[in-house]
Amino acid sequence: MAHIPTFDASGLTILSQPQCLENLIESVEGSGDLGPDVSTGDHTIVGMILRANSIELGELYGILQDIWNAGDPDAAEGVQLDNVNRLRGVVRNEARHSTATVTITGTPTTVVVAGSKVAIPNGGEQWETDAEVTIPGGGSIDVTVTAINTGPIEAAIGAITDIIDGVSGWASVTNAAIAVVGADVEGDTAYRVRSENGTTGSTTEEAIYTRLSEQDDIAAVVVTSNRGADTDALGTPGHTMWIVVYPSTADQQNIAEVIWGEAGAAGGIGFRGAVTKEVTDANGNTTEIAWTGPRVSTSGSPWWARKTTTIRPAGMIW
Repeated sequence: MAHIPTFDASGLTILSQPQCLENLIESVEGSGDLGPDVSTGDHTIVGMILRANSIELGELYGILQDIWNAGDPDAAEGVQLDNVNRLRGVVRNEARHSTATVTITGTPTTVVVAGSKVAIPNGGEQWETDAEVTIPGGGSIDVTVTAINTGPIEAAIGAITDIIDGVSGWASVTNAAIAVVGADVEGDTAYRVRSENGTTGSTTEEAIYTRLSEQDDIAAVVVTSNRGADTDALGTPGHTMWIVVYPSTADQQNIAEVIWGEAGAAGGIGFRGAVTKEVTDANGNTTEIAWTGPRVSTSGSPWWARKTTTIRPAGMIW
């Protein structure tokens, strides 16, 4: 009995290469055009032709399955997943560079141009200065540096000490704080989960989480809320949102605007946190948006740098 592909309300059903071969053999043997006793064995001319054609048909069905999967958020991969999620309003997070602040010391009036390279010793990651600086009378000045490569590149306190592009008068370099860790391009699995978290529901928390996660300078987000009237177990007052954003160097005004854009008018909902910014609506009214920056350990990378992102966690771990 011939195998039949289907495309109906239950979805797409394709044929495998062996099924294609069975269909071709059945068709030839049943047609009678090649005689009543046509041989379709593996080593016959007809058999070899049918098998060659079945392989091509199997590959075509495979391509058809890939096209079908490209429209399925749970099965699409790579560019196809990008295309599906763009329709859902969620964009893949691009790779980000790690950044750090270093202190340059040396002779006053020495100019260190933007793009000067420093590094972690013994073949470690190289970093470039983000701006031109002139060493002042005190003999030292801070400047931010960006890792040349993207990804979660770490630098512990005092790790960046090698001067690659040195100039006369520049004596030393070091970092007094750990680096703000970058990230690789968001993988399909993480991207798929984030898209589902942000689009399978319609809550304000999910919307805020999704939009903040899309910002290029934000590595991790936790969105919690207390919809009840009493203070909850996390210490959040009633009818208040508690949002944590990593890193603390992300554009704060942009964070406030994004939260405002999804939360809308407060309407009795407050915002918990030590970081505050005001936003102004179309009518000229201002609202203060608050959130929390992550606590950072002085002995290693912050736990937020591990790309842990959650919506409404059961507990806040510091």
